[in-house]
Amino acid sequence: MAITDARLAWLDLERGISGARAVSGLLMEVLPGPGCTMEDANRASDLLAAVEVCLDAAKEAVERIPMPE
Repeated sequence: MAITDARLAWLDLERGISGARAVSGLLMEVLPGPGCTMEDANRASDLLAAVEVCLDAAKEAVERIPMPE
């Protein structure tokens, strides 16, 4: 893999994490949705919280790896 390709892949990874976090945040704002029971909303909220933990770990891992020059 060329350095340019590696750098683009690294930037894509960072953008993907940011995009996933934005979607997760948006979903948190709309819970509970119409027709959604509180039990469903609580499950969805727990799942989104777990997703946030995973995104935090991914972001921390990316921050430890320097961007290819």
